Amino acid sequence: MAITRHGRRSSRHRTVGTRLTVLSVAVASLLAAGLVGFTGPRPAYAQGAGPIVVAPPVAPLAVTVSTSPEPPPAPTVVPEGEPLPAVAPPAPVLLPDPGAQVAEPLTLEAIGLMSGPIVNFAGLASGSQPPDVTGAVGRNHFVEMLNSTQFQVWNKQGTSLAGPTTFGNLWPGGSICRSNAGDPIVVYDHLADRWLLSQFANPNQMCVAISQTPNPAAGTWFLYTFNTGTFPDYPKFGVWPDGYYMSSYESPNLGIYVFDRANMLLGNAAGFMKTTISVLTPNAGVRDTRILPGNLVGSPPPDSTPNYFVRSVDDQQDTSNATDRIEVYEARTDWVNATFNFVLVNTLTPAAFNIMVCNRNGAGTRDCIPQPNTTATVDALSNRPMMQLNYRTFGASQSLVVNQTINVAGALGNAIPFAPAKRSPVAAGASGSRGRTLPSRWRRPPRTSCCIAGWGAPRRTRSATSPSGTTSRTATTPIRCSRVSVTRADGSTTCRT
Repeated sequence: MAITRHGRRSSRHRTVGTRLTVLSVAVASLLAAGLVGFTGPRPAYAQGAGPIVVAPPVAPLAVTVSTSPEPPPAPTVVPEGEPLPAVAPPAPVLLPDPGAQVAEPLTLEAIGLMSGPIVNFAGLASGSQPPDVTGAVGRNHFVEMLNSTQFQVWNKQGTSLAGPTTFGNLWPGGSICRSNAGDPIVVYDHLADRWLLSQFANPNQMCVAISQTPNPAAGTWFLYTFNTGTFPDYPKFGVWPDGYYMSSYESPNLGIYVFDRANMLLGNAAGFMKTTISVLTPNAGVRDTRILPGNLVGSPPPDSTPNYFVRSVDDQQDTSNATDRIEVYEARTDWVNATFNFVLVNTLTPAAFNIMVCNRNGAGTRDCIPQPNTTATVDALSNRPMMQLNYRTFGASQSLVVNQTINVAGALGNAIPFAPAKRSPVAAGASGSRGRTLPSRWRRPPRTSCCIAGWGAPRRTRSATSPSGTTSRTATTPIRCSRVSVTRADGSTTCRT
């Protein structure tokens, strides 16, 4: 099997639809010199963050462990903090998408535009439900992790260098982290050339391992056991210069965290700061919202740049404000004064979209994506954006890119690469979609990293959708970013592809 990276639960799986469409929404912002933060009025429905929790530092364990292969733990069912809707989902509502490209021949994408894998090797296997496969690529290594819970380290030629290692066994006997509860995350910190591995533990712990060196196969780790106060389901991490930021699902709230990255890299005592926002109240039978922290790709952002969190909200997910939107939050951390400010700084209104409510075969909200030769279906996790929310700075402009599976007219099972704006107010967002007419075809979103790398370079895109809805095409790669109108601080506007 080819090693692939997944940022979502991959096995609570059920189904929906007959065609694939990829909806793209992209928004860029031009950073004006000296501009600090979004200064426009907060929307009337902007919700405030909860109380700030400043957790006391915890001392880590510095360990050196064997890297010899270990047998896999017994399969488990991973605990979950999300209460699924108690009633059946509503009937799906399909929205027309003027930018949909459902009639394009499959050959445009399938033949000659993408090479085969450079390296192809077997990864880890799991009998746990769900397996929650995750992984990251560093300068010299690939690390994969899955429930419940093992990790393995390879070089980039596919040679195993360490493991499989049972993650919980890094901790000594008697530790709550040795319970191996699951929901693993692997993040490569390219600024420090180090690795972060994590899983949660019952009742209220995050178990975080930081590699002591750039080599995750050395068996040397700093181990942190953080008490989060509430079960931190569905944790998602992002790297930022001033912290490791994390989101979690803590019904009826979403957890917003920042961990003391500087001290964790040194193996010193380290703490975290935390706040929460509401998950909102969805319509009956509809799953509620999630949020993602920004994850740095490439060069560091300008000095004093806060991290950004993004949440997508379908009108079905908020009975108090039934408006499709993308919320952009600013997270400012001050470790010296132990302050953590988390505020909604902008709300974007892309073309209307609907999440997939599923219930294809009458099996409920996880019954979404069909598979060939079986009635078993795949859970699309359509109610949330997928890890990671990648940030990149290009000097004059900065962008965020993320993707999400949604539902549009003529197709069930699509992806949104969003690129919400950073600091400057955004005048308008654009949306378009790409689709296929093959029965039961569904896949992960397009390569959002290419959208980041190609930002501002039209020849890197296949189509560009303007705020007016018109579409232009270039005959290059099958990856597309959108074109948007951007408002500068002086009130002038420009378009970027």
